[in-house]
Amino acid sequence: TEKEEKKEKKEKKAAAEAMETKEKKEKKEKKRKDRDHDKQDKSRKTQHLQAEGAQGPEAFGAPLLSEDDYFQRATEFQLWLKEARNRFLDELGSEEARKEFKKFVSTWNSGELPQKYYKGLQETSIAAASRTRHKWAFASTLSQADQMQLESTKDSVDSQTSRGLPGRTAARPDR
Repeated sequence: TEKEEKKEKKEKKAAAEAMETKEKKEKKEKKRKDRDHDKQDKSRKTQHLQAEGAQGPEAFGAPLLSEDDYFQRATEFQLWLKEARNRFLDELGSEEARKEFKKFVSTWNSGELPQKYYKGLQETSIAAASRTRHKWAFASTLSQADQMQLESTKDSVDSQTSRGLPGRTAARPDR
C-alpha cells in the first residue's frame, strides 16, 4: 500500500508535468502565430500605404529602424511620444518605454510619421522645457539677450555633435 501510494504520487506528478509541458508548448505556438500574424498585418499595411503613394523613411534618405536604434533616434522618439501619445519619457518605466519605442519603430518603418522625423531632428531643437511636464521657473525670466545666447549655444552644440543622420550636418567622430 505504501508502494502503491508512492507509485500513484509519481504518476500524478508525471501527469502534471506533462500537462505543464503541453500548456507551455501551446502558449509558445500561440505567441509564434500572433507574431506571424502581426508581421502579415504590418506587411499589408505597408503595401497599402505604398499603393496610396505614402512615402516611407527611404524616400527621405532615412533608414528603416529596429529596436536597437533607440540611442540614434531618441530625439525623434521623445518628440513622437509628446506629440502623438501625449506622454513624456521621464514618466515611463523602462519596460513601458521599450514598448512605446517598439510602436514608434513600427510607425517609422511604415512611413506614417510627418517628414520632419525622417529628415532628422537636432536634440537641441526641441526645447528642454517640452521634454517633461515640469515647468522650469527660470525659463520664463530669461532676458531676450540670454535667450539669444542660449539659442546660439544650442546651434553650436548641434553643429559639433551631429552624427551624420539625415538632417544632421556634421559627423561626430567616435571616441
